[in-house]
Order: sequence, then C-alpha cells, then structure tokens
Amino acid sequence: MVSASEINALRVLFAIIKNDGSLVKTNTPISSYAPFFVAASGTAAAKVKITAAVEWIQNIINTSEKMESNIFEIRGISKAVTIQENDLQGKCLRLTGCEDSYIYINSSVNYVIVSSCFNCVIMIAAVSKICSMEKCERVLLSVAAETIRIGNSIDCKLNIYSVFPPILYGDNRAIQLGPHNVAYEELMAHIKKAKITINTANLLNWTNPVLMKTCLLQTSDA
Repeated sequence: MVSASEINALRVLFAIIKNDGSLVKTNTPISSYAPFFVAASGTAAAKVKITAAVEWIQNIINTSEKMESNIFEIRGISKAVTIQENDLQGKCLRLTGCEDSYIYINSSVNYVIVSSCFNCVIMIAAVSKICSMEKCERVLLSVAAETIRIGNSIDCKLNIYSVFPPILYGDNRAIQLGPHNVAYEELMAHIKKAKITINTANLLNWTNPVLMKTCLLQTSDA
C-alpha cells in the first residue's frame, strides 16, 4: 500500500500535463490529481494498492524531460571526441546510443538524458533541473545539477554536485558515486546561469543516495 505523501515524493521525477497541454506547477502535490486520494464524496483513501498507483502514474504522468520541445541531441557517435560549446541554455540535451567516445558539454542546459551509452566519458557543465542516466554501461559522468537520477545502469561512475541527493532506481549494478571533479574558467558562470544553489551542505549529497528500489520493496499490498 502507498500513501499520498509517498506518491508526492515522486514529484522530483515527474511533471503533470493538464488536458489543455500546459504543465502543472512544480510545487503542486501529485496526489491532489489522483482520484483515489481526492474523492468526490470527501472520503479520500488513506492508502491505496501500489498496482493502482503505478497504473494511474503510467496513464496520467509523463517524465519531465519529455515536456521539452526544444531538444539538442547527440546520437550514435562512436570512437569520437565531441566538444559542444554553443549556448544550450533552456534546452533539453539527449545523449543516446553513444559508445567509446569523449563528450564535453561546456554549457548550462535545462534537462539531460544519457541513455544507452557504452564506455564513454561525459562532462556536462550544469543542468538546471534533472540529469538522468539510464541503460548505460561503463560510463564516467561528471556533472553539476539540481537533481540526478540513475536507472538500470551497470559499472558506471558519477562525479557529481547536486542540490538534492541522487536517486537510484531499477536494476543498477556496480554504480560508484563521488564528489564533483570538474574545474575550468567558465564553470561557475554556467552553474550560475543554471541557477544551481551552491553551498557546503550539498557537497556531500553524493554520499547519501535515495534508493527507490529499496523503498518499493518495503511497501506491501497486504
């Protein structure tokens, strides 16, 4: 069973689209849109089965990065060195299907998805919202972001600075987390442009990841 507060914890991962196509504000609780928590009779459920919650999420909520229409994509490069220094402020960056390559993004971006990459070294200056790594293997990622999440990846190392603790979900294996390790002249300018909060309390967020799989295993339908 899951409660409204547990559903609301997913707010950092998802964004809600209204029927008119606009986005719901990020400070709006997800549970306020769930029919089982907002009953017309005024007798909302305290907890619901996790299967019902998952089905509702799949039907109603889309991942945040899919909201971006302004996308910059690097796809399928192999045995290459790519340096992107153009201003990508406000864009969604997608790195998909790259292998045996070095990729350097010297810019601030809105969202990042690193998907299905193999044996790559990736540096991204600053991500104002969510940086996601999924289905990757033997990838070294260095990034500063508001939120970082890793899913279904193997033998990857991330050197990170994040405002919130990193989120690990799905079947991750041999994931290493470490402190942010990038320094160059324009870096702080990119971080400020991305509006990422810098303070000493966040420097050790990489040591305290949120394990979503563990949380789900502790939840029972019984």
